Amino acid sequence: VLLLEPTLTHEEEHQEDRTVAVLLDASASMTLPARLVSDRSRTREQIARELLTGTAETSNGLLQELVRDYEVRFYEFGASARERLLDPTLPEIRGTVGETARTSSVWAEQTRMVDALRQVRSDVPLEKLSGVILLTDGRDHSETNPEQECSSLADRHIPVNSIVIGSRDSLRDAAVAHVQAPSQIYHGDSVSIRAAIRADQYSGDTAVVRLFDAETLIEEQTISIAGDCFQQTVTFLHQPEDAGLHEYRVELGELPGEETTENNSMRRPIWVSQDHIRVLLVDERPRWEFRYLRNLFAGRDRTVFLQSVLLKSDRLAGVPDPPVMHASAQRAFDDCDAHALPRNEAEWSKFDLIILGDVAPRQLGADGLRILERFVKDRGGSLVVIAGQNHMPHAYRGTPLADVLPVRMHPPGFTTAHSPDQSFSFMPTQEGAAQSTLLLWGDATRNPPPSFSQLTWRHPDCEPKAGASVLAVATRTPTQPHATEPAPLEQRRDALMLWHRFGAGKVLQLNFDETWRLRYGIGDRLHHEFWGRIIRWSVNERLSAGTDRVRMGTDRTMYQTGDTLVVQARLLDQERNPVIDEPVQAVVRQGDEVVRTVELSPHPDSEGLLQGEIPELKTPGKYRVELTGAVVDRLLAEETQSIKTVGVDVGVEAASLGHEAMDLVADDLIPLQLADRTGGIVTDQDDPQSALTGLGPKSKWTRERWTVPLWNLWPVIGVFLSGLSLEWVFRRWTGRV
Repeated sequence: VLLLEPTLTHEEEHQEDRTVAVLLDASASMTLPARLVSDRSRTREQIARELLTGTAETSNGLLQELVRDYEVRFYEFGASARERLLDPTLPEIRGTVGETARTSSVWAEQTRMVDALRQVRSDVPLEKLSGVILLTDGRDHSETNPEQECSSLADRHIPVNSIVIGSRDSLRDAAVAHVQAPSQIYHGDSVSIRAAIRADQYSGDTAVVRLFDAETLIEEQTISIAGDCFQQTVTFLHQPEDAGLHEYRVELGELPGEETTENNSMRRPIWVSQDHIRVLLVDERPRWEFRYLRNLFAGRDRTVFLQSVLLKSDRLAGVPDPPVMHASAQRAFDDCDAHALPRNEAEWSKFDLIILGDVAPRQLGADGLRILERFVKDRGGSLVVIAGQNHMPHAYRGTPLADVLPVRMHPPGFTTAHSPDQSFSFMPTQEGAAQSTLLLWGDATRNPPPSFSQLTWRHPDCEPKAGASVLAVATRTPTQPHATEPAPLEQRRDALMLWHRFGAGKVLQLNFDETWRLRYGIGDRLHHEFWGRIIRWSVNERLSAGTDRVRMGTDRTMYQTGDTLVVQARLLDQERNPVIDEPVQAVVRQGDEVVRTVELSPHPDSEGLLQGEIPELKTPGKYRVELTGAVVDRLLAEETQSIKTVGVDVGVEAASLGHEAMDLVADDLIPLQLADRTGGIVTDQDDPQSALTGLGPKSKWTRERWTVPLWNLWPVIGVFLSGLSLEWVFRRWTGRV
């Protein structure tokens, strides 16, 4: 039988599921009338429901047609996306369309299409996603670049088809569409407030735009309206005289015959902080990077208190060395040059940020290395390291700083680091463009986006540690808009800029030393913005108030009503050991009234750090958060007699409600951008079936057949040989052999 080579055949059927994600706009603007010529009374929400589930006249809706060929994932989105269950037998949406929006006004008062797409990418494997269908009025209040966010969909040819619901015919109306400004600046800075002005059906008229600080008029500008669909950005610059909360308001003068004047003003509170950011810049030799950084912040930025230390400065023959001057946070603001490191750990700890260049470990010494480790790990300070050819980071293998840095330390293979590329370009990753450190690359209003000229040196051995975030990579070709992001393996191999958390602090590493090339042809504007963002990112979580042994801070200085305020504190005894086993409270006051008290508890991930959360401060205004408790009073008394309390001021602004109600006209701009990028289409409520065209492969049943040869399987051969053996034994026993 075995010589006939028998086989076993098995067949199995299984379904290859393909998914289509249906995203319904459930924001407040969908409750407005659609203003269609055929029916001006129905809302956009009602039309969307009928398109999805069908009507008595047209029994089949889009959902019923889609479930025949696809697995359907249904989401509602406003400020974020929420998946809703479908009835598998009808299918119908469980719950009324828009019901979620009505139960959460804050959630419904924002529309973030890109965040909804990001949620779909997170929930559905891209290899199973055949398309995305959006039902929306097209009004979006997020500041994210939609073309950047949908690049992964475009790379896999996954279309985003949109049904834009509502009339797009413009009304006779003018509005302050958007105001862009930072939530916090430092005293001495000028704040830039950019207001987007929209005016429809007012061609040839003029409009007056005013900026107020509370009720004080700061500036007014007159603009000429050219065209019936006019948009212009007006920029105001103002340097506030006082620290604290400033209530800025942009106001557009009323024009004749406006549809509504409720959208003619917009507020933007800004917190003006009086703190200086104390920065210590250390390098061994006067590299270009050191020189430009020193000049950039020595008097250029009044919010930065700089101490620069050059350990091996150039000397003239015959000129005696200057007296030793240690870096110190106690020196005069404009006296920034030093020749020696801080005297002791207490002096190191007075800085918020340390920028370490190409410095040999022996220059820091064993004590200095341990101080740097504790500065980041225990105190929660920030460290920025700039790679160099001679020492950084490869010379720190086997030192306490090796654990602090966000890169792996491989076995030594060189003493001088030579670049693996003669020239390369700086390319932010998707994560990097969204980070505050590199947000200037993610700003959709910049055209063209900022760029370095070609860079010429990077460190050859800087593999990120597990958990480190890569913000920018080296690419051998000039960066183009919408360029495909490198694969994760390439990002880790060619990382130029990365960071990670270490203990209570964070560490950012630049694997190149040519940020000064941002100055090429335009002066120091981009260079200053690049490093300004790094410096402000480094201190955005610092414990900004208190004494040497009693420190506290909040995660932000400006909040919206409904936000959760996070309070952190660190208490040290006389031996500088953390105090975490005694009761400590955070008290929130508005004026003289105590509005909230919360107990602080040890942070699970940061040794020695206490933390508490204060939910939902509902009244806009200025608040003060103070530490209380017997241990706080005792530590302050031991340290100083002049400071009795430790606290910080924060501001709370009203949540941005009401913008959705001003979206009187549908807009297809963002749906068109998504469609152009992904190969999708844009249609309206009159032709919803077009949204079903161009989708990817459908779900299908496939039959798989397995043919298994039996004659050459070891078990079968074993049985065959066993039979032969038994035959031989039987013949032997009967005397036949």
